Amino acid sequence: MDARPGPSGVRKTVFTPSEVKALLACKSDRVTRADPTASAKLKLSVWAEFHVIAIDNVRQDIVQCRTCLTLLRHTSGHDGSGTSGMRQHLASHAKKAAEATKSAGRQLPLTSMLTKSVPEGQLNATKRKLADAIAIATALDMRSIRMCEGEGFATMAQAFLDVGASLGHVKLTKEKLIPSRETVRASLLKTADKLRTSLQEELSRQPSIAITTDHWTDDYTSKSFQSVTAHYITETFDHKNRVMTMKEVKGSHTGDNIRQETEDVIRRQFRFDGHVYVVTDNAANMRKAFRDADWTGCAAHSISLAVKDVLQHGHLKDLLSSAKTAVRVCKKSGVSSELSHTVKQTCPTRWNTELTMLTSLQSVYAELVEVDRPEIQAFLENWTEGLLEDVIAVLKSFGDATQQSEGDGETSQLLAVMWQMALKHLQPDQHDDAFIRHLKADLQQKLEQKLVITDRHLVTTMLVPKYRQLSQFSFVTDRRRDALRRQLVELAAEEVVLSTSATERPTAASSSRRTGPRKRPAVVMLDLDSEDDTDPDDLPEVALEASPRDTSMVYAEAEVARYMENATQKVDNLLEFWKAAKQYPLLQQVARRLLAVPASNAASERVNSIAGRTIEERRTRLTSEMIDSLVFVKFAHDLL
Repeated sequence: MDARPGPSGVRKTVFTPSEVKALLACKSDRVTRADPTASAKLKLSVWAEFHVIAIDNVRQDIVQCRTCLTLLRHTSGHDGSGTSGMRQHLASHAKKAAEATKSAGRQLPLTSMLTKSVPEGQLNATKRKLADAIAIATALDMRSIRMCEGEGFATMAQAFLDVGASLGHVKLTKEKLIPSRETVRASLLKTADKLRTSLQEELSRQPSIAITTDHWTDDYTSKSFQSVTAHYITETFDHKNRVMTMKEVKGSHTGDNIRQETEDVIRRQFRFDGHVYVVTDNAANMRKAFRDADWTGCAAHSISLAVKDVLQHGHLKDLLSSAKTAVRVCKKSGVSSELSHTVKQTCPTRWNTELTMLTSLQSVYAELVEVDRPEIQAFLENWTEGLLEDVIAVLKSFGDATQQSEGDGETSQLLAVMWQMALKHLQPDQHDDAFIRHLKADLQQKLEQKLVITDRHLVTTMLVPKYRQLSQFSFVTDRRRDALRRQLVELAAEEVVLSTSATERPTAASSSRRTGPRKRPAVVMLDLDSEDDTDPDDLPEVALEASPRDTSMVYAEAEVARYMENATQKVDNLLEFWKAAKQYPLLQQVARRLLAVPASNAASERVNSIAGRTIEERRTRLTSEMIDSLVFVKFAHDLL
């Protein structure tokens, strides 16, 4: 430190930043911080980010950043001039914040940053502090307490954590840091557009996709929306389920309108020009819309319709009516609150709810015996414990089949397996009484009418090594089995055509070490005992003037033959099997196409349900564009 004349000519003691830092470190009461904006001469915004340092009540030519506590010299007077050094320091903060935002993808997850670097005691105290803040936030904004368990809340919390790491401790104010709803809205629309571009690029790399589509109408605004979902298997054999749109549609839901709206999404909005498989419910307008497409009906819808038709006719209809009455009385009279399990009523718009109702009544059957209500006693007279158990046993397999077919990763290869299991399950048992035998016969008849196992379903089933010969399926005749194998060969042959040009010689691996111009493709006879016939130079040419079609069929037939003879029986993960199946390159691509086709259109049903929850009684002003963007970002955020 040294002595210099002050503004009034009196000499003052001048400290260096390092000396001031030392005094601050030992918490000396000689050091005080002053707010420079208290002076009318220092109203520049840059001064609002700094404190002026005084020692022994003598103001120093040193300022301290309020954010990072860095000490800086300031010797150009105190009239608001000479703040370039301070401005440069603030600019470095902005640069660090930008770098932190850029590298947000490399940030440790919120839980990792806490648990790896914070002691256990401090972590628990921090969590309690967060819990208090979240509790107050839910009360102030009247939000669900469950919001803190959502992925979106964790994403927002991670962003706040990143900001705190880059800026240090700052007091958040709505005007200073928290964006307005207009800003957030614009950001959401921009993010949705960015994600749509990313999805378009991802779809452009797929040889084919499967789509599901369905409609729903909002109860509050009476607007009608159409959802379209895309399903495909990537080059690395990852199964993807994407939402393409949740668009408002106007006019009648005729077949022509549905087809036009769907084509607009696939061909124009996302510019996909590959093959499209379509899965929808079995409504007449859907059948008409996709009559010229590669269309399949929803398996879950078909099974549900078959079961519902049986349950709504004959004596079983009366039995179910008494069960519904018993549940209604339990709920209205307060009996339900005294039972050990909740009894559940049927819902006409949901699948398998009759089974759910009967199962709930079975769980409290002994307790209902003690209830002195005529409707309950009527139910007990109609439904003995044995009858209830037998009916549930018959219906349960169909409930399980419906639920399984609704899974995101479940493909149409399951349908043949489910059908075979259904046939076995519906065979009369020696212990069945007349009522159960009649119920099983009715169910089998209705399933044969509603659920059609197509050739494509069976060809897809052949891609499961265990079922590749289809010998387990009693409903497949030898003649049909041969025809299905031929279809599999033709699909594999198409992959040769797709993966080679007219001037290249196709190979089992669709590759060659030769370069330069080629003659017409040649037929190549493959060694059927080999597991890897991928080198075209080692394969004999037997028909140099063969047509490309003949050449493709020879390669495809040879590969299918090897698969039928040599494929392993036990496969834990079907996609992992085909990902590693380099010895079957053509069938590998066929599997990539067919295994992406879902067994049901449940994906659209789920998306419609989620979209419906975005509109509520006090949230009816959302535009159609916002609803589409909200749903799209929810399902595509991993593409960021």
